[in-house]
Amino acid sequence: MLQGKHLLIDMYGVAGEILSNRALLLSTLNKVIAIAGLHSVAEPTIVQFNTRGHGMTGFVPLAESHIAFHTYPEFGYIAIDVFTCGPTEIGAVQGIFEEALSPKRLVNRLCFRGEPDTIGQ
Repeated sequence: MLQGKHLLIDMYGVAGEILSNRALLLSTLNKVIAIAGLHSVAEPTIVQFNTRGHGMTGFVPLAESHIAFHTYPEFGYIAIDVFTCGPTEIGAVQGIFEEALSPKRLVNRLCFRGEPDTIGQ
């Protein structure tokens, strides 16, 4: 039976300089991978956009699926997407991001992907 966990995290009130700090975001991705027992299949990629706000998009493919984020420093907002189909400590993933980014407000949603009765049909 395949069923993945898809954690969506919206963080508000994050300092713009944190959301524009490539080194901090890369370090946080690597920490999440190590502590949550995930396995990257390629190096994390972080692209900074030289448009209003200098936001970034980050992505790392995992043996278990992926982690992605999009930052909006001008709004103090980051959207984080963690999809895993293995045994992953989802609470630890959120805690690491929360500790590194210090949001004033956090909203999360946990979805389960793949309905066991319909996979392969």
